[in-house]
Amino acid sequence: MKENILLYIFTALFVFGFMVTGFCATEKGLAESAEKTGKWREALAHYTVALQEAAKNNSSDIPDLEKKNIEIYLKLDPKPLLSEEARRHVAYGEAAVEIAKDPEGFKKAADEFSQALLIAPWYAKGYFNLGLVQEKAGDYQEAMQDLRLYLIAEPNAPDAEEVQTRIMKIEYKEKQATQARSEANAKRAKLESLLGQWDYELNLYGTRFTGTLMMTQQNNILELRSPNTRDEKDRTAPVDNANTSDPFLDPISIVRGTLQGPDVANIKWEAYKHDFFNGECQYKGGYVEIPVTISPDFKQIQFSYPAIWKHRENMSSPLFCDDHSFDYTLRHR
Repeated sequence: MKENILLYIFTALFVFGFMVTGFCATEKGLAESAEKTGKWREALAHYTVALQEAAKNNSSDIPDLEKKNIEIYLKLDPKPLLSEEARRHVAYGEAAVEIAKDPEGFKKAADEFSQALLIAPWYAKGYFNLGLVQEKAGDYQEAMQDLRLYLIAEPNAPDAEEVQTRIMKIEYKEKQATQARSEANAKRAKLESLLGQWDYELNLYGTRFTGTLMMTQQNNILELRSPNTRDEKDRTAPVDNANTSDPFLDPISIVRGTLQGPDVANIKWEAYKHDFFNGECQYKGGYVEIPVTISPDFKQIQFSYPAIWKHRENMSSPLFCDDHSFDYTLRHR
């Protein structure tokens, strides 16, 4: 039964795809036949419908059909006029430009100009306007393409040189944007490489402590904590063989890093230290900034944690507190 349903769905999708492709191909074929016999207006009508169908399916034929519509249009005399529907989309696009305040606003304007050009794919000013708003929206490749179509649709454009210069400037912006995206992706990859499990060791007065910490990210905060740590006030030691009697280490609950930019070099690292009030040991807890070093291959992290070392000379003597910096070395699993 399940196999029959899947076969039915596959067949339906295949037939639909064939019908759409066939319709587009038919319109293009009719356009080519009309073009061969010099029936330019008929050819333009069919090429326009073929473009509209290609746009619905995001076909790779769109650029060629746009150029073909312009080529046929230039042969016509008198030239066709913009329909009321096309003029409405142009007006909507111009209105969208007037109120646009960010790239998304200019994308809305681009959508309206694009709709006008599907109705009148020969409209030179439409390509010009579309190119301008696409540049403001940051869609540089599309902006260059549409400004070039403007120059094709308006072969004697008085501003041809200015438009060519603008295309060159947009080309530069595209190169810079591509480089910025590449650098951002590289920085994001480095940041993501910090996430996951880390094995660590701590050598303390000849005793080697080992354990596992987990690095996670939420928004612009990285957190390094023991898998057993519930929150920053949880006093669970993150070391597997930590002795929490005398003498003992005030354990790390959470080390957090606040991202202050896309680069891992700009992370502010802090560790949470617990409150401790016992005899001579008086310490108010909270986050303290700590130095962190990350290896170039992002496989090792080292940091010094300023903690309170609480100890006594023997079980009957008073408890003393010393400030120490405990050096941790973490290795990525």
